[in-house]
Amino acid sequence: MRIWGSVKAACEQIALFHEEKITREQLLLKSNAKTERRTIPLKIRWEVLKKDNYTCKKCGRSPGKDKTVELEIDHIVPVAKNGTNEVDNLQTLCHECNQGKKDRF
Repeated sequence: MRIWGSVKAACEQIALFHEEKITREQLLLKSNAKTERRTIPLKIRWEVLKKDNYTCKKCGRSPGKDKTVELEIDHIVPVAKNGTNEVDNLQTLCHECNQGKKDRF
């Protein structure tokens, strides 16, 4: 992961090396293909909140019923596992549910 970013990328680089299309040094260079974590734009955040009816998808709590509830936007497939900031990969979770979830994908 640290060198190529994924197993697939590693296999592709090793195949290129065996086909003599890249050198050993090129094979061992770090890949710049690592997914960069980008902030979710406000427009997308609002779309996700609206899609989920301003309610936590796990426990159903909502700030409309309980003023102590803090909603967050969560990646269904984590960015670290090539998840995107597309609306269909995002969900609304309350702070407690999101912290309990962590990276258990």
